[in-house]
Formats: sequence, structure tokens, C-alpha cells
Amino acid sequence: MMNLVTRTLLAAALLSLLCGHAMATTTWTGGAGNGNWNDANNWDNGVPSKTVTDTAVFDSATTGATITWGTGSASRPKNTNFSFLSGAHSFNFAGSDFIDNKSNTRTIQTASGMNSNQTFTSTMRVANHTITLDGAGDVTFNQLDNTDVWGDTTTNSGGWAVNNADAILTVDGFTQIRKYTLTKSGAGKLVLSGTIDFAYGMNGTTYVGSYLQTSGANAGTIDLSAATANLESHLETGENLQVGAKYTLVNYANATLIGTGTMGFASATGLPAGWTLFNDTTDKKIYLQQIPEPATLAVLLAGG
Repeated sequence: MMNLVTRTLLAAALLSLLCGHAMATTTWTGGAGNGNWNDANNWDNGVPSKTVTDTAVFDSATTGATITWGTGSASRPKNTNFSFLSGAHSFNFAGSDFIDNKSNTRTIQTASGMNSNQTFTSTMRVANHTITLDGAGDVTFNQLDNTDVWGDTTTNSGGWAVNNADAILTVDGFTQIRKYTLTKSGAGKLVLSGTIDFAYGMNGTTYVGSYLQTSGANAGTIDLSAATANLESHLETGENLQVGAKYTLVNYANATLIGTGTMGFASATGLPAGWTLFNDTTDKKIYLQQIPEPATLAVLLAGG
């Protein structure tokens, strides 16, 4: 039988193998000249790991580029944070497959003095994530995607801090199968366009669903004028929205809303029968609420 010392040494060796790659920082150099994410010659510390959370850094020493990768799990970026330092040039992440960041917490950050625009043409899969814009440069996501399985008591969250008043964060589509709490803060501008999913369901008699809120004394601007709100139902058999209730989808307290019509959004799809969206400019909230019956509507219009 192995004695205690032998077992301890074997355990240490196994732990070393399992932790063979600690979290690391690696900076894009573009040394290979081919824009290939998976070419180690384009990085100063090797290609970002696909098994642990590495940080990919982009700085002022390298000219901007379109960065690509192949198709499939072995090729796409995974478990990667993105950091754009002061003076970083413009990059376009345009691989043929998505960026897989759906596990744990991921960060995308621009530093003060980063005044170039960054574009993620590839879809980025996210779970819990933080996007922080301290520089004046804009960041655009062609599509964010959360495809985790729905659960009545499980919520992912995103923190969108557009701290520089000149910066614009654009999200041109967000697929949300699991419900999300998204928090916009900072004096800059958030633009939502394309189709933005709002997943919803009931946990007993309690409504649960995706939610966009603001934080801080000056939460800047939210532009929904080109966005379609898509209501995605996860109501199970026997579950129903409560009669006479109204549910908050967007709370834009301390922010300026650029919206369209009575809904705030340009349009809405997937609305439950008999329900609509309503932008209450007094409460500074966009509600999912029942459409009043004709008799009730007549009374309301008459001021009764």
C-alpha cells in the first residue's frame, strides 16, 4: 500500500497536470501577417487557451486588422477576455464561427485613451458578462447569443458600463433563451438594434423574465428606435400571465430613451394574445401589459 508521502506526491503531480495552463495574458502582435487567431506567431505569449480564461490584449504597438479563425470548437476563440489598451487600433473579429464565451464570467474592456472602434462581426455567445467602455471608441456586436436551457430560478446577467460620454455600445441582436438581467450604466450611449429577445415565464404565480435596467445618477442614453422586441414564451402547461398585471421589460430611470411610438421599440413580435408593450414616460419604464377591453379603453379616453 502507498504511504502518506507517496499519495501526497502523486496528488500533487496530478494537480500539476490538471492545472498545466494557468490563466494568462497574451498580446496580439500580428507577427505572422495573416490575421489568423490560431497562429501562435500572431501572439507574444501563445494563442489564448480554450480551456481556461485567458485575456487577449490589443495595444498601440500593432496596426489594426481583421482577425479570423476556422469553423468548429477546436478553432473558435473560447473562454477569452478582450482588453483594448490606450491607443489600440481598430480590429474586426470576423471568424467563420462564433466566439464561445458562454461559461462563467467574461469581460470586454476598452481603456481610457482607446479611441478607435472595435467590431465583433462574429456572434459572441455569452452567459454572465461585463462590457466596460472607458475609452471614447465605439464597440459593436453583430449578435450576442445566450443559448443555455431555460430555468424558472436561473438568471444570467450582463453589465454594460459605457463610462465615456463619447462612446457608443451597439448590440445588433441578442438571442436570449435563458432570462437575463442587463444593467446599463455610465454617461455614454447604448444602441440596441435588430431583434432583442425577452424570454419570460412564470414560477408559480411569480413572473420571471429578461429585464433591462439602468444604474447610477447619469445612465446616459438608450436608443431602441431600430430594435424589435421579441417576446419568447417559456410558459409551461397550466401557466398563464396574471390578469390585470403589467410586467417591466425596461427600466430607464436616470437615462434618456430614444424610442418609437407607444411601445418604445420600433416593433414587437411574439406578444401573448391580448397583450402589448407600453412605454410609460412618467414611470420611465416599458411594460408588457394587457390591452384594455374596448369599454375600459373608452372610459380611460374619456378621463373616467
